[in-house]
Amino acid sequence: MGNRHRCAEMSKIRGAFAFCWALLCLQAHVFPCLAAEDDGTVSAHQKLSQLVQLSAESKTNVISLTLNDYRNYVLKNPRPYHMFLLFSGDGSFCADCPKIERAYEAVALSYRESGEFKPSGGKMPVFFGHVDAVANTQIAMLHDIKTIPHLFNTEPKSLKKAPNGPALLFKQKDTFRFPKADVDARDILNFVNDKTMRHVELYQSFGQRVGNILLFLALVVVALLIVAVGVYLVNKFPVLIIIVALGIQYVSTCGLFYNLQHGMQLFGVDQRGQPVTFAKSNRAQYLAEGLFMAGCMIVGAMSLVGAVLLPGLEFIKKKKMSNVVSTVMFGLFIVMAYMVLDIYKWKTGWYAPTFYPTEDAVRGPLRVDRGNSF
Repeated sequence: MGNRHRCAEMSKIRGAFAFCWALLCLQAHVFPCLAAEDDGTVSAHQKLSQLVQLSAESKTNVISLTLNDYRNYVLKNPRPYHMFLLFSGDGSFCADCPKIERAYEAVALSYRESGEFKPSGGKMPVFFGHVDAVANTQIAMLHDIKTIPHLFNTEPKSLKKAPNGPALLFKQKDTFRFPKADVDARDILNFVNDKTMRHVELYQSFGQRVGNILLFLALVVVALLIVAVGVYLVNKFPVLIIIVALGIQYVSTCGLFYNLQHGMQLFGVDQRGQPVTFAKSNRAQYLAEGLFMAGCMIVGAMSLVGAVLLPGLEFIKKKKMSNVVSTVMFGLFIVMAYMVLDIYKWKTGWYAPTFYPTEDAVRGPLRVDRGNSF
C-alpha cells in the first residue's frame, strides 16, 4: 500500500510538472505571436495594401464601405492614413446627395490622377470612403448622424467619445461644413487639401478640356454676334442705349444675385406670422423689396428721360402740352426719389439725406470732404 501511495503521488507531481511546462511553452511560442499582431506593424501594412487595392478597383477612387469594412478601416487601429468619409443616400431620401456624390468623386479622382494619394515627405496616404447612411443605419447611429449629407476626415486620432452617451463623434475641425448654396467640387477639394497638406488641382479629362475650349469659343462667337447686332440696332434705334442701360441698372440693384446666394425669399415674415415686404436692416433684403426698390429707381430715371424727350414729340407740341408733360415727369421723379430715400431711412434708422448740403459741410473739391490726399 505504501508503494502504491508513493507511485500515485509521483504521478501527480509529474502531471503538475507537465502542465506547468505546457504553460511555459504556450507563453513562449503563442503569446509572442499575438503581441506581434497587436504591435500594428503587419496589420497596418495589410490595411494599406487592401485599401490601395479597393481604391484601384473603383472607377472613381471611392471605396463603398460595408459595416465590416467600416470596423476594419475606420474604427480599428492602427490607421496610419487619411480616410475621408461621405455619408449620403439616394435621391429619394436626399435631393442634394447625388450632386454632392459626383463632386466628391471628382475630388477622389483628382487625387488618383495626380498620384498625391500616396505617402510622401512624411505625409500619410489618402483614401476616400462612402457610406450609404440609409442602408447602413448602424454606422450612422454609431456617430449620432441624423441627417445627410455629411463629410468627415478620419485619421489616427480623429474620433472622440460623446460626453453623454456611447456615440463616437468626429471632431469639428475634421467636419466639412456644407454651405447653404450648392456645394462645388472645389469646396470639397479645398477641405481635403487643407487636411492632407497637399495642393491637388481639380482633374479634368482630355474630353472635358476639349469641351471647355469649345464652349469658350462658342461663347466668344455668340458674344461677337450680340455685339454686331447691338451695334446695328443702336445705329438704327439710338433709344436702345437708354433701355439697355436701365435694364443693367435694374438687374444690378434689385438684389437678384444676393437672393441667389442666400436663398430666394420673396417676402419675409414678422413676429405675428404676417408677410412683410421690407426687411428692417441694411444687411438684409427680400426679393420683392429689391424688385420694388429697383423699379422705383428705374421709373425715376425714365421720368427724367421723359421730361426731356416727350415734350419734343409732334402730337404733344400740337396740343401745347410740352410744359405740362415736363412738369409731370419731373414730379414723378421727385416722388420716386423720396420714396426710395424714405424706405431706406426706415430700414436703417439713421440715414437722413437731403438735397442740400448740411450747415457744417466743408465746401470745396471732393477730396476736401472725403479727407483723401492725392
